[in-house]
Amino acid sequence: MDMLKCRMLPLVAFVLFAQSAAVAGIEFTLSPAQPVVVQPGGSFSLAAEVFNTNAAGGESYVVDSYSLFVTPSDLVLPDDLSDDPTNFLTNFQRTFAPGDLVSAPFVDFTVGDGAALGNYSVQFELQDPSGSPIAQQSFALQIQHPSAVPEPEFFQMGALLALGSLCYVRRRWRVRDL
Repeated sequence: MDMLKCRMLPLVAFVLFAQSAAVAGIEFTLSPAQPVVVQPGGSFSLAAEVFNTNAAGGESYVVDSYSLFVTPSDLVLPDDLSDDPTNFLTNFQRTFAPGDLVSAPFVDFTVGDGAALGNYSVQFELQDPSGSPIAQQSFALQIQHPSAVPEPEFFQMGALLALGSLCYVRRRWRVRDL
């Protein structure tokens, strides 16, 4: 049994190292801050920063496309959540040489009117021309109905009415005491 462990450990270490090295040279971040809150029928935009962390003479990466994964799968793509890849195609579909940094608008989304309310995890996967993943990033999405928030004028009118009522009661007490 110990002999099997000795042979398997280097293999496991190599596989883990090879997996992390496949995406280690690209840093991929999304903004705005988490979570994105939107109403059915609304829209939102994401910006991204992609950076090739390799030193000069290192590996270049070709970003060709992206995949979008949503969990739980209550949202139907593209009916409930549709993406407009125009910004991606303009800003990020390119070769990233060592040290290249692009920070720009990434993807625009529209949430359908019939989208299921709830919390979702949306994951992007940047892919090379063969469809292999280069980098991954996810964000939290909350689809919710707007909450009813009273207008400030309502509170001002209520305060004015309460003040007027107090003045009236005080005056009535003064007249009664005379």
